[in-house]
Amino acid sequence: MIILKNRITKEQLYDLYWNKELPTVKIGKMFQCSGRWIRYLLDEYNILRRNSSEAKNLSKKVEKAHHNYKGGFPLCVDCGKQLSHYNKDARCKKCRFIMEYKLGNNRMWRLS
Repeated sequence: MIILKNRITKEQLYDLYWNKELPTVKIGKMFQCSGRWIRYLLDEYNILRRNSSEAKNLSKKVEKAHHNYKGGFPLCVDCGKQLSHYNKDARCKKCRFIMEYKLGNNRMWRLS
C-alpha cells in the first residue's frame, strides 16, 4: 500500500474529502482501495476527519442527490400540502373528507 500512499497526495486527499465533501468509501473506490485505507491516510497526513454529526449531515445531503430521489413524500393534489405517507388518491385527510362530502361517498352522510 506504499504505492497507493505515493499516488494520493495530501492536497488531493484534502480536496476530495473537505472541498468536494466525498465520503472515504467513494474516495477509496476512485483509487481502488478501501475506505479504511483512506481514513488511515487522513490520519497519516494529519488531515482532520469529520465528526459524527458532520458525517450524518453529509449523508443526508448525498441521499437527496441520489438519482432515484423524487423529492420525498408526494403532495396533495388539491391543496399542495406534503403528505406524511403514500395513498392511492394522493389527498390529505382534510381534502379527502371534502371530496367525499361533495361526492356523497361517506357512509355517515348517507345514513342521516
